[in-house]
Amino acid sequence: MTPEECRRRREAHGLTIERLAILAGVSERTVMRFEAQSVQSRYGTMLALKRALQALDGHAGVAACAVRS
Repeated sequence: MTPEECRRRREAHGLTIERLAILAGVSERTVMRFEAQSVQSRYGTMLALKRALQALDGHAGVAACAVRS
């Protein structure tokens, strides 16, 4: 997943950087740096973000509830 794809999918789900970080189990700074391409991201970081977004793709109703909590 590219940084641009991450940002586009996060925004499509209406997620803030903070919420995606929580769902992916990484820090807000990690998400910001990944999306900004400011550093070479570790594979594990990209995979955690991708899995969190994929989970939302399959469970949009659940994600909406989780974002409101």
